[in-house]
Amino acid sequence: MLLKNTKDLFIERNLDDDKKDLNLEKGDFTAMIIAAFITLMPALLLVFGLFALVIFLMFRR
Repeated sequence: MLLKNTKDLFIERNLDDDKKDLNLEKGDFTAMIIAAFITLMPALLLVFGLFALVIFLMFRR
């Protein structure tokens, strides 16, 4: 139900004329997901590593 409402919001949104004719090829969506994963993963690992270091230093005797 939530996904259907979200999909309707994207359909109703007015897009620029140059973006209406955007046709993605078969593997483009997968490539975008992989690129986002590769881009965000190092930053997330760094943040989680800093949290782990702070927790380790707090509970160390």
